[in-house]
Amino acid sequence: MIDKTAATAIARAQIAALKSTHELVLQEEKTAERRFGWIFFYTTREHFETGNPRYAAPGTAPLIVDRRDGRAWFTSTSKPLSFFIEAYERAYPLPESGDGPT
Repeated sequence: MIDKTAATAIARAQIAALKSTHELVLQEEKTAERRFGWIFFYTTREHFETGNPRYAAPGTAPLIVDRRDGRAWFTSTSKPLSFFIEAYERAYPLPESGDGPT
């Protein structure tokens, strides 16, 4: 099991490894916690600092980090986030008495 601090470090490393012409940063205030772990959102530094949508980069799909083992899984922007959360929960089910928030 990992905690949110470790999950955040994993998310930062995953985002830093993406090939982008822009510096990408986590939007920590948008992080969502689920029973399986956390969902991290990110954007370009310019968009984060200015809020100007012209600096947002397309395709910055949320990243799931699993609390059980630190597994990182990028979602997609092709469908609503709820689709990918449900797919992740089916692919990596938790026991009914699993720890963590619902």
